[in-house]
Parts: sequence; structure tokens; C-alpha cells
Amino acid sequence: MIKRIILDEDNTLIPWHSEYIKSYGYALDELGIPHTEEDVFEIDAGIDIYEKYYNIYDRKAMNDFVNERVKVDLPDNFTDIAIKYLAKCYKEEDKSISKVLEYLSSKYELVVLSNWFRENQESRLKSLGLDKYFVDMVFTDEVLNKPNKEAFIKACGPYKPDECIMVGDNYEIDIKGAENAGIKAILLDPNNKYEYENKIKNINELEELL
Repeated sequence: MIKRIILDEDNTLIPWHSEYIKSYGYALDELGIPHTEEDVFEIDAGIDIYEKYYNIYDRKAMNDFVNERVKVDLPDNFTDIAIKYLAKCYKEEDKSISKVLEYLSSKYELVVLSNWFRENQESRLKSLGLDKYFVDMVFTDEVLNKPNKEAFIKACGPYKPDECIMVGDNYEIDIKGAENAGIKAILLDPNNKYEYENKIKNINELEELL
């Protein structure tokens, strides 16, 4: 019997839009560092692949990692400033998910599990008024990144893996990672990219599925 639903954040709870990478440019502006649009894209690319090399999100390690791959020299506080801008990366219409979250939270415990920094991700959920639906939030500046088993077991809390279910949009990280931890999963696949038995195209379908 399912008692807890674990939900990914980016592109599951809150859509991620390409213009959000401008946050890195805003951080460079605040630091007074000259940059091009290409520099911003390179920083984004470096951050995007960081988790392939590191098992946990660490601000200094991320700065050092990105510095090896871009033309600008990022100071140690770059990530702190970028997070401030990234915390504003949401749109008012993202609140529409509250209806399905209210329904699900009346039947199950809900938990967020996201590969990123708590300060950033929790702030976005609070700004949208979505934080009230969750009994816990797990972020990977505190625990090993998905798809590491540890992240999923942490998100299970007091429950056994077979009493939980994972909902996410990334097949390799969210779905395969959950299955490796003994947790059933639902793939959010709006563009029908994957062959997977247990999947949905829209998050609102969870009302009928669960």
C-alpha cells in the first residue's frame, strides 16, 4: 500500500524555462564581471554536467568545476549570488499544480526530492505557496544526488521503499534511480519520448492514477 509520494521538482512540480539561465548573467552583472551570452551558456552547461562528476552539491566544488570549463574566472561567492536569482525562477501560473497537490496530500504524505540546493528549491516552492503540501523536502546539498540509492531511501523517511512511489520527468535519474532503490515510479513524459509502462503526460493525471 502506497503511503508516501516522492516528487521531483524541476519539470515535474515547477516547469523549467530556457530563459532561466539568464540568472547566471545577472549574478555576473552583480559581481561586475564582463561576460558574453556565450559565457552564460557555457556556465550553464558546466553546471548541468556537474552532477555527473560529483555525488553531492557543494558550492565551492561547483565553482571550481565550472571555472575549469569557462572563460570567466568565477569567485567563490558566484554560486551564492546565482542561487539568489535562481530562487526567482518560477511563474505565477505554476501555482496551478496546487489543485492536484491538495488532492494527493489528503491521501498520502508528499515529499520533494530534488538534485539542487535547498535554499534555491525550497524558496521557489514557498513563493508559490506549494510548500504546505509537503511533509519533508530532500535536497542534494545534504544527501547524495539522484540516482544514488541514498537519496531515495532518505526521501522514504519512516516508510519502506515498497510503501512509496516516485514521480519524475527524468528516466535515468528519477525513474531508474527509484527502481534501483526498490521504489515504484511514475514517469512524467509529456512528449512521449520513452517506452515505459507506468507514465503520464500531465501531472494532473495523478488524480486518476493514485
